Amino acid sequence: MLKRFAVSYEINKKQTTETPFLYLQREVTRETMSDALGEMFGAVFQHAATHGVALAGPPVARYASMGPNSFTIDAGMPIAAACETADDFHVGTLCGTTVASTIHKGPYTRLHEAHSAIEHWLEDTGEQLVGAPWEVYDNDPGEVSDPSEWITEVIWPLE
Repeated sequence: MLKRFAVSYEINKKQTTETPFLYLQREVTRETMSDALGEMFGAVFQHAATHGVALAGPPVARYASMGPNSFTIDAGMPIAAACETADDFHVGTLCGTTVASTIHKGPYTRLHEAHSAIEHWLEDTGEQLVGAPWEVYDNDPGEVSDPSEWITEVIWPLE
């Protein structure tokens, strides 16, 4: 358990299953990320509903690239099976691999602490990141109004 932060994070190493993923990709800044994610998740959900695509889990944001001032994010939903897409929608996969995982409970504005905790864990254990980290939003802010109760799993794929 890493106690370098206001919250203690327990980092677990686990295996994930490869999962089809319907998503939109956008370049965002820290300031625009929250609004962009809301719009992207809504659009993906609507696209899935309109085209009869079965969803298979909660919303996911994958960090395709991270720069000092902007991020390229893939925001979408795990789906039951790959499907045809149109417009800006893409189907890819969330990789089936060994990952470092932790649970963040609290507002999204503090998610960077969970990512930092995994980063420190990597340094401490000698494990290596391979691929794009992602976040799984386990509850819906529309249904859970108190940000201190929001649950997000932070996942970093390992070499």
